[in-house]
Amino acid sequence: MILILNYLTLIITVATVATAAALLLRMILQWAQVNPFGWFALNLRRLTEPVMRLFRYEFDNRTIRFDFLPIVAAALVLLNGLFAASLVSQIAWVLGLFDRAAEITLGLVLGSLLWLLVLCYMALLFVRFLLPMLGFGYSNWFFRFAFQLTEPVLKPLRRYLVFGAFDFSPLVVLFLVQFVGVMLRDVLLRM
Repeated sequence: MILILNYLTLIITVATVATAAALLLRMILQWAQVNPFGWFALNLRRLTEPVMRLFRYEFDNRTIRFDFLPIVAAALVLLNGLFAASLVSQIAWVLGLFDRAAEITLGLVLGSLLWLLVLCYMALLFVRFLLPMLGFGYSNWFFRFAFQLTEPVLKPLRRYLVFGAFDFSPLVVLFLVQFVGVMLRDVLLRM
């Protein structure tokens, strides 16, 4: 199982980097004014269009110029894909703890469960801010679920961490949850 998860991590990472590279190449070809109906440019657009279509809903021409959209899409694909690969890798690490342990202790079980809960909460934070970019709103049941679980933590921080149009509270919560989770996990694993 651990080997399968490690291979899945590798597949997610390679697919993420390849998709981001294709999006950047699409932008470079567009800026270089390569014939858009040439074989390579046309097939590259056909390949990357499903990814671009996801982000066109949120970023229209009023928000960002359309020729900059591939770089924004590449950055978001990299960010989310590498985060997903990291989650799968962390789950493989937790399973590896049980595989390598001489005996299963209460601290090992509690530390692993705590770390899995931290990973789920970080995934909910990510999903909460990814779904609106993909066109899903509060009418979506999963978005409402993620909103209800993350809002009590984010709301008090927004008072101090919103600067203009930028809300840094999710980043701060991600770092804090991960920092506290690692410290508690390590304490529990040593028990």
